[in-house]
Amino acid sequence: MKVRVLILAGGKGTRMGASVPKALVPICGKPIIDYILDAVKTSGVDPLPALVVGHDLEGLRAHVGDRAEFVIQQEQKGTGHAVMVAQDQLKDADVVLVSYGDHPFYQAQTYQQILEKHLSTHATITMLTTVLPDFADWKSLFLQWGRIVRTNTGEIIDITEYALCSDEEKKITEVNNGMYCFNGEWLWNNIDQLRDDNAKKEFFLTDLIELALQQKRIVETVHCDPEQGIGVNTPAEVAIAECLVQDELL
Repeated sequence: MKVRVLILAGGKGTRMGASVPKALVPICGKPIIDYILDAVKTSGVDPLPALVVGHDLEGLRAHVGDRAEFVIQQEQKGTGHAVMVAQDQLKDADVVLVSYGDHPFYQAQTYQQILEKHLSTHATITMLTTVLPDFADWKSLFLQWGRIVRTNTGEIIDITEYALCSDEEKKITEVNNGMYCFNGEWLWNNIDQLRDDNAKKEFFLTDLIELALQQKRIVETVHCDPEQGIGVNTPAEVAIAECLVQDELL
């Protein structure tokens, strides 16, 4: 069983306003990418994760060194495109675990748990979600994340982006957290079906969830705590992350 971890770290961090790539922005003095690589290493899931970087992110590549295998994304065309460009390097993997490079606080057990659930259920896709008590205070950073829509018996039927949510769907407190385990064969056989016919002209990885559901494939979920699941994209979110570290909530 060959498992590969793919970390999407090609973002330039425009919203961050930083002079370094987003993955190098420090949280309490430690760059975001170091939190991620340390957790993956401790998990033992993949001894050499693959890291998607932009062609101009030399500083990030120099910082990471031999801790990852690099995948070059010449143009940033969305999360789906970032996975597409990794196909040649990861095509022999039985399982591809994809994680975003702006989520610093996933623990080693998060990677282990999603993989264990994926293998034990023979799922096509297993995705990480967060169930929130509410969107108050610092948890407001989850407010505009995609909602997990389920049937009355708990099966996933959709992931609805916040901008497309009905008023009722906006009340859902389970959100998509941006970590996925894919059956490798299914992923590479289907990723070419992604389309960029949307307002951003990007290829979205989440469209693969909809495709799998349409194909009646098994889509499973694993939950993580909100404190672990936060994304860091703005100076305000950096401040929230640092408060969580300082308050020892992680």
